[in-house]
Amino acid sequence: MNFNKFQHRVNISVLLTLLLVNSCTFDGTAVETHKVPTSPTPVSGSINQQLDFTLAWQAESATSFDVYFDEGINPPTTLAYEGITQNYIRVPNQPLNETATYYWKVVAIYDDGTREEGEVWNFTTLATQQDGYELTKYYFGTSTPNIVEMMFQVTDLYDRGITNMTVDNFKVLDDGDSLSPYESQIVINRRDQTPYEIRTVLMLDNSTSLSPEDIVKIRDAAANYINNILPEQKVAIYSFSDEIIPLKYEFSSDKNVLLDSLSAFSRGEQSTNLYGAAMEGASRWEDLYSMEEIVQGMMIVFTDGQDTQASHTLFEALNEIGSKMVFTIGLGVEIDPDILEEIGNSGFYPIDDIDQVTQKLTDIQTEIVLYANSFYWLRFYSPRRGNRNHMLTLSIRNNPYTGPGSFIVDSYNSEDFY
Repeated sequence: MNFNKFQHRVNISVLLTLLLVNSCTFDGTAVETHKVPTSPTPVSGSINQQLDFTLAWQAESATSFDVYFDEGINPPTTLAYEGITQNYIRVPNQPLNETATYYWKVVAIYDDGTREEGEVWNFTTLATQQDGYELTKYYFGTSTPNIVEMMFQVTDLYDRGITNMTVDNFKVLDDGDSLSPYESQIVINRRDQTPYEIRTVLMLDNSTSLSPEDIVKIRDAAANYINNILPEQKVAIYSFSDEIIPLKYEFSSDKNVLLDSLSAFSRGEQSTNLYGAAMEGASRWEDLYSMEEIVQGMMIVFTDGQDTQASHTLFEALNEIGSKMVFTIGLGVEIDPDILEEIGNSGFYPIDDIDQVTQKLTDIQTEIVLYANSFYWLRFYSPRRGNRNHMLTLSIRNNPYTGPGSFIVDSYNSEDFY
C-alpha cells in the first residue's frame, strides 16, 4: 500500500474519532448532550413531608416537562402535568394523605423532540399533628470531673419557639434509668447565660411595579422594624429589582446607622431578581451553635411579584437557603404564593394592602424573639465510672407528638470520670 494513502486514511480515521468523542459538528458547533432530570426537591426518600408543598428538579436546556405522580405505585403511571415549562410544580392531588408514600418522575423534553426520562423519586408524608413539641440537639459533650452537657431547642410542630419549659417538663434517662436529682444535680435552663447574636437580613423589593407612595410605606415599615430590634440583633438591609443593592451591607445593631441607610431605598428597575435576592441574602451568614456562643441568622423577604429576570432558578435559591430560616411577605395578586411559601420555610405572610407590611414585620419579629429564646441547656453530674459507653435520652413529659424529633438520643463515655 502507498504510504501516503495509508497515512491519509489514518488521519481521516483520527479526525472522525475526535469528532465523535467531542460531539462536534463539521461547522465547529458543539452538539448538546441531553440530560435526564436530576436533583429532586425534596430529596428522594425524604420522610415527614407536609401535605402541600412544591416539587422541583433540574434538567438543563430542556424546553418542557411531563410529570408522573402516584400514591403507592412504583413506577408512577399517572400523567399529572404535561408540557409544563417551569422546573417546579405544586405537589399534585393536594392535599396529600397522611403517612403515605408517593412516587414521581420527570420526563425532560428538548427542542429536537428528544425525551429523557429521569429516575423514580419518592417521599413520605407526615401524620397531621396539631399539638406537640419537637427537640433539636445542637451540642452534646462531657467534661471532667463527670459533667454531661447538652444544648437543645424546643419548638412546636410549626417551628415556633417554646420558651416556658422548666426541668420538670423534661424526662432524662441514662441507660434507661431516670437520673437521681440528688446524685446528678440535674439542671435545665434557658440560654440566658450564653452570648447570643441574631443576624437578620431585610430583603426589600423596590421594582417599578411599586409606586413612589408604596416605596415610602415600605421604608416606614422597615424603619418601624429597626426601632424594635433586640439588643443582640444585628441587621443588614438590601433592595432588589434588576440588581441586588446593599443599603447596609455589614450587620449592625446601631439603629441610627440602619435608619440612615433606609434613606437610599427608592424605586429600582422593571426586572425582578427574586431568586438571586434570596440567594444573596442567605449567603450572608452561617449559623453557629456552641456552648460558648450562638450565632443565628434569618432573612425577611418582601416582594409584590414573581421572579421575572430568570437569571437564577427556584432550585438554586432553595439550595442556597438550605435549612436557614426565611420569612416571606407577598403583596397583591401578582405573587406566586406557592413559590413564596417554599422560599419562606419559616413562614409566608400574604397581604393585599401595602399598609399591612408594618404589622407583618411585627408578627415576624415576634416569631424571631420566641425562636431566639427557645434554646435550653441540660447539665448534670454523671454517677457512671470506667471505660464504658452510656446512652442518654431526653424527651418531654406528656408530649402528644411521638414522631421523629420528639426525643433526643446520644451517648457518652465515662472513662475519665471521677
